Amino acid sequence: MNSSLRNAILFGIFVLPFLAFFVSKSTLFPFITGKNFGFRIIVEIIFVLWAILAMKDADYMPRRSWILYSFILFLTFLGLADLFGENPSKSFWSNFERMEGFITSLHLFLYFIVLSSVVFVKKTWDKLLGTWIGASTVMCIFGLIQLAGLATINQGGARVDGTFGNAIYLAVFLMFTIFFTIFFTVRFLREKSGYIWLSIPLVILQFVVLYYTATRGVLLGLLGGLFLSMIIIAFGERENKILKKTAIGFLLGLLVFVGSFVALKDMSFVRESPVLSRFSSLSFSEIKSQGRYFIWPMAIRGVVEKPLLGWGQESFNYIFNANYNPQMYAHEQWFDRAHNTYLDWLVAGGLLTFIPFLGLFFFFIWYLWKHNNLDLSFSEKAILTGLLGAYFFQGIFVFDNLFSSILFVTILALAHANSNSARVILPKSLGLPAVRSALSFVLVCLLFLTLYSWNIKPIQAGRNLIKGMTAIPTGDLNGSLNYFEKVFASNTFALPETGEQFLTAVGSFLADGVSEETRVRYGTMAREEIEKQVKSNPKDARGYVFYGNFLRSVGLNDQALEQYGKALALSPQKQAFLFEIGSTYISKGEYDKAYEVFRQAYLLAPDFYQAQVIYLLGALYAGDDAKTQELFTSMNQEVIIFDQRLVSVLAELGRFDDLVGIFEARLQTDRGKADMQNFISLALSYAEIGEKQKAIDLLGSISSEDPRLKSQIDSYIEEINRR
Repeated sequence: MNSSLRNAILFGIFVLPFLAFFVSKSTLFPFITGKNFGFRIIVEIIFVLWAILAMKDADYMPRRSWILYSFILFLTFLGLADLFGENPSKSFWSNFERMEGFITSLHLFLYFIVLSSVVFVKKTWDKLLGTWIGASTVMCIFGLIQLAGLATINQGGARVDGTFGNAIYLAVFLMFTIFFTIFFTVRFLREKSGYIWLSIPLVILQFVVLYYTATRGVLLGLLGGLFLSMIIIAFGERENKILKKTAIGFLLGLLVFVGSFVALKDMSFVRESPVLSRFSSLSFSEIKSQGRYFIWPMAIRGVVEKPLLGWGQESFNYIFNANYNPQMYAHEQWFDRAHNTYLDWLVAGGLLTFIPFLGLFFFFIWYLWKHNNLDLSFSEKAILTGLLGAYFFQGIFVFDNLFSSILFVTILALAHANSNSARVILPKSLGLPAVRSALSFVLVCLLFLTLYSWNIKPIQAGRNLIKGMTAIPTGDLNGSLNYFEKVFASNTFALPETGEQFLTAVGSFLADGVSEETRVRYGTMAREEIEKQVKSNPKDARGYVFYGNFLRSVGLNDQALEQYGKALALSPQKQAFLFEIGSTYISKGEYDKAYEVFRQAYLLAPDFYQAQVIYLLGALYAGDDAKTQELFTSMNQEVIIFDQRLVSVLAELGRFDDLVGIFEARLQTDRGKADMQNFISLALSYAEIGEKQKAIDLLGSISSEDPRLKSQIDSYIEEINRR
């Protein structure tokens, strides 16, 4: 019985590396949700199996170590931070896009307990790390297929992302497995094993694919981690001269490589490479243009404001909105992470959570080097030290994801399992067969409960959400409403994202031809759900914006302004909110108010071309000819002549003289000449200002140049002649 339980647990543990290939297309964010639900389900099952096994055999109880204590403290304070944070529900459950929150941290801790308690034999650890390498090898082969153009790079561009949907996630995964492979390479070199001729090509394969992820932070972390490992081996290895010489050679080679790159970084082959150019462009001026340049100071302000327990997980958006910098107009408008692992944990859990988190790093090194229980050679310890250094460094530039966290916990469990500390002792009462049986029954019941409530229900909600979204383009609006209704009734963490998707579909449900019954049903559901969400999360500006957009779509402009005002109060420097307010005033015909709001948005960041255009539109509506002329003259002329919003407003206001100037300017460019509609629009504008013959002559030349347009052109000419 014990061996069957242990084998079942090991099976679950050894399946985890291959979750990296799971893409769930039936749910929102298919590269995220499937992997996370799979991890949670497997961990819940193997944890219950382990608990039953540990009650039967004390050899499977967890050891006591400072790594364990740090993990417990980290989880405890994080739970308190989430409980007393800005949005406890989201802090616990997260959402489909991230699938993190306290529930994921809890599952990582359970995984740590099971892994460190069941896998404590060196041979089994070798097999587990080898399995991760095997999964990585398959992933790299798929990456090469992507590079060859035979499979889609999911995030677009040239950066390989495997089945992660994000090049950064793939890069961190490969960083760990490269170090695992080097770990075995060092062992094979020390033992003079023939397997080295397998491990070296695998290292090269993984490094090539990592290179094509073009992830600078991870690549620099990898090189820095390897440099640290080789320094330790070069100066500390006493038993194996071959390893020592290899390390010295690697260090010299790395120095030559870095020096050569610095010397050649301005060469054309570097600047034209989509990968190398990302490294050659590294500079302070480039950093100033990145989102991190703006959001890291925001995160620090958030930490200073709540230093002990932080804001709770999934709460960076509150800091971001309150401290939004108008100069971020060219960046993402809804940052939910600081894009720095350490700032993210400080924001989420404060110093009380962050200190034990750092303790995990410290005590890993402590048990790795101060205790001789891991049965590892000096060089093998050096490689694991370099891995931790690489992971620590890359965390400065990115936030953790599921697999980086799993792999980090895996190496923590390796050190903890071999710490040779005393095991936790169960109360004697648990030794009674009747008590064990009763507890086992309770655990199995709890397992079914968590599998359903934590996994099956939200999975079903996610699938119904996708079905509801895909039914809209087919015209099955009532079917779509039925699916959305099921999601709302499920009362899972899918509700916020479902509400947003539902509200953005307003155009389809209120389009011409849709029955009144369907319109009313949609409007009632939409309003009820968004009101629930803003009421449950009143400090989040995002909900008010979506609510305002919906209200404006159904013609309730005054109520929309009220919601936009609440959003602006939470994020007073966000131009996007001012744009929405101004647009609503235009819908109401209150052009002077719109003009003033657009002016406020413009003054927040005068270099923002969107703000310039919208300010110009406001000036046109308000009839401020002096400001209109000033902006026409000062703005980028290409923006002026090709912005279709400006054309629409000029036509609406009857300013056809200006339209003639715009279309004439367009036709002086190759881009403008390529679109025949520009010639037609210019001709019609001529007609509007009374130059009928000029319009007819231009239309005639269009007809002779493109006979396919003859019938359309003839109708225009006929209309002009009737005037």
